[in-house]
Amino acid sequence: MRIFQNIHIVFLIACSVILIWLSQSVAANSAAVALRYETEGEAFSRILEKNELVIGVKSDYPPWGMYSEDGSELIGLEIDLAKDLAKSLGVDLTLIPVNSRNRLQKVEEGAVDVVIATMGDSDSRREQSGLLLPHYYSSGVALLSREDIIFESWAQLVGRELCLTSGAYYNNSIIERYKIKPVFFDGTRDTGYGVKTGQCIGWAYDNTSLEQLIRDGTWSGYGFKLPIILPGAWAVAVSKAEQNSKFGAHVSNTIENWLRTGYILQLQDKWELPRSKFLVEQQEIFSRVDAESGNYHCVRSAEGNYPEDCQSEQILKTKVSIDAKPNIVEKVENALNLDFSPLFNVSVRQLIIDGLLLTLLISASSIFGSICISVVLLKLSLVRWAILRIFSSVIVSIFRSTPPLILMYLTFFGLGSVVYNEYGLTVPSIAAAILVFSVYAGSGIAGVLIATSRNMVSTKSEFTETPKPSIVQVFGDNITAVVANCVNIVKATGLASTIAVPELITTSNSIVADWGNTATMMHLLLLVYFVYVLCVVSIIRNLVKLVMRHG
Repeated sequence: MRIFQNIHIVFLIACSVILIWLSQSVAANSAAVALRYETEGEAFSRILEKNELVIGVKSDYPPWGMYSEDGSELIGLEIDLAKDLAKSLGVDLTLIPVNSRNRLQKVEEGAVDVVIATMGDSDSRREQSGLLLPHYYSSGVALLSREDIIFESWAQLVGRELCLTSGAYYNNSIIERYKIKPVFFDGTRDTGYGVKTGQCIGWAYDNTSLEQLIRDGTWSGYGFKLPIILPGAWAVAVSKAEQNSKFGAHVSNTIENWLRTGYILQLQDKWELPRSKFLVEQQEIFSRVDAESGNYHCVRSAEGNYPEDCQSEQILKTKVSIDAKPNIVEKVENALNLDFSPLFNVSVRQLIIDGLLLTLLISASSIFGSICISVVLLKLSLVRWAILRIFSSVIVSIFRSTPPLILMYLTFFGLGSVVYNEYGLTVPSIAAAILVFSVYAGSGIAGVLIATSRNMVSTKSEFTETPKPSIVQVFGDNITAVVANCVNIVKATGLASTIAVPELITTSNSIVADWGNTATMMHLLLLVYFVYVLCVVSIIRNLVKLVMRHG
């Protein structure tokens, strides 16, 4: 009989098994499609047949990719490159905004045909997708900080908090080499706000982008005091299956033409960028002609490579070592078509543990805080003074109706910016997340409790005294609503990533961006949250029963 009392748990387990099975079927089908593309190279004919080339570009990286002032279209240097690539094929162009986390995933899934999105070339990314040669740009990592910073070298940043933009290929190198404390943000706009609100001592990011950013006049008092590090080349990417196909060869040949003719140098002038030494060198290299044959020396081979003297930049070594896997793990990997390699890296394991512990901390603190807030609001709604009852109703109405994401931004960037500018104090991101979730869920719970308590009072006989209902009684009558709000807190912890809280979902996305291991990390998330939500529901129900029994 016990199993029937918990039929919902059995149902959820069955759904999870079905989801995993379906995802593996999709993965197997995708692998079959990838193999077919590798042998036939269908992208070229498919694009011509549809008369459409879909390219993923940045939308928050001026002047390489951004929205126009009226927000109607994407513009920028890389958008101009995308237009020229479509023109070379004689097809229409469709632009899809991508970010550092999802750009390779989108090209491998087929959502875009090409990615031209300020992407540094690294060996780990080459394992994930079809990065093409030649490179079309080069940049390094700079530190944007207040001009009064006391540090003179990167080595002095050990133990300091640095703002990082999620998905950048050099993040792990900076963390491991300089032992900094990373504060991750999802995009450049939020990272900039994080720097200005004192969440870190500086922003480590691509020097080209940062140099352009501070030209907008809003970064007075900030500059670059430390030297540029980790120089690396940028690459265009197609899917892994199309890297050496006719389509991949056409894209590489187009990039050759950009370098040989100085087209990107012309675009730099158009977008008011300083002339790149890398591009000047590449134009000279790709313009060389063999004396005997009269042909260009730097030409793509059938394998997609170029002569060694045609590449002035090296592919960055970003792969990290992994521990030896037990035989049982390899058997499970083969059976489920998963790759558990990230879990066998010490740094990644620690990131997952830290993310899980932080998720537990936020959830537990927010649930406790929401219960406390709901009790206070319920108490205020039952007092004699009308002003306090009105105050309680207003708080409930405002905060239960405002999305937690909006509350998060208002608290962290809005209030946090004011507090930092006026008093020099920093609002901790974790504290802001707990406060927002507590107020949001607490207002939701209080709204239900207040309605119930008033209903209890109104149903009393008009000829008898109407005592106020006890808090335990009101909670007991609304246990389902209370549990639902607490579970919603657990689900909402992922929103904390918007203000640089490295909880489990943020950590998983970061690992996916670095390792390209989407299936493994998503299954891990599914399993963890499934067990986590069941535990939360069970604990809350047992606590309520305990309180009711002794209340």
